[in-house]
Amino acid sequence: MLISIPRWGHLIVLIFLAVNLSACATATRGSTTMFIVETTPVGAKATTTLPTKEFGEMTKVRLNRIKSGRLEEPDFEYRFCEPTPCGIEMPRKKNFHVLVTKEGYAPQVHKIGYMHRKEIKNESLKNTALVAGGAGIATGIAVGTTATSSLLFSGGAAAGTAAGIVVAVPIVVVGGVSIGVDAATGANYDVWPNPLPLTLDEIENADPEWQDVDAVKADFAKMQHRNAMHVPLTKRESKAEQRQLLLEERQRERERKRLEKENAKQAETPS
Repeated sequence: MLISIPRWGHLIVLIFLAVNLSACATATRGSTTMFIVETTPVGAKATTTLPTKEFGEMTKVRLNRIKSGRLEEPDFEYRFCEPTPCGIEMPRKKNFHVLVTKEGYAPQVHKIGYMHRKEIKNESLKNTALVAGGAGIATGIAVGTTATSSLLFSGGAAAGTAAGIVVAVPIVVVGGVSIGVDAATGANYDVWPNPLPLTLDEIENADPEWQDVDAVKADFAKMQHRNAMHVPLTKRESKAEQRQLLLEERQRERERKRLEKENAKQAETPS
């Protein structure tokens, strides 16, 4: 026997299917992913942070309350892994910074964004050499550790700064809203770039502003506080950010060419 369904019934069925299909990504992928850091040479440490809760928009009143001690600064959940190549579990839909350090090498600070899976697929096709360089290390990597604190390092935000607060990798944040639960959980999004391939410079060959490792760490800690409290960059910090963007673009181009050569050699090698 056939059952006749009114037109409004079809609409309900379609809405039900849309919501449940969108929830599938959350069920199978989850709201977090493994962010992988690769370095040449290997053996570095990667550190990143997330505020324990959103702090809200910074106002003069709120800033004065923080300075007077009437309002506490947000705590941070900081996550790290070592030795590289290693991975840190991070939310799929979150912007964050990562600090990479290794004894004898200049530290690096990178800003990481997120993109929709469809956009990442398109970017992967454009950057096949970069993606190929990160293939094959998703298993057997060192997994990071999580802890909560208001300061990342001893001295933290109170320490002096020799280098500017910098952002090293150009970030692409793609808009768009997924249907239903994935819009909130971010299951249809992923961290980008991931993996993050880096070439570390020996400290004596690095830019003088990056040779003071403790100062860079202190800047990184300060930057996390500023970002969590939505405090805008100063003019000096903005200039340092732009300068480092140009330097890092050249580094990424060198890394891309190196990976292209390696892939070409592998292709020429008889199996």
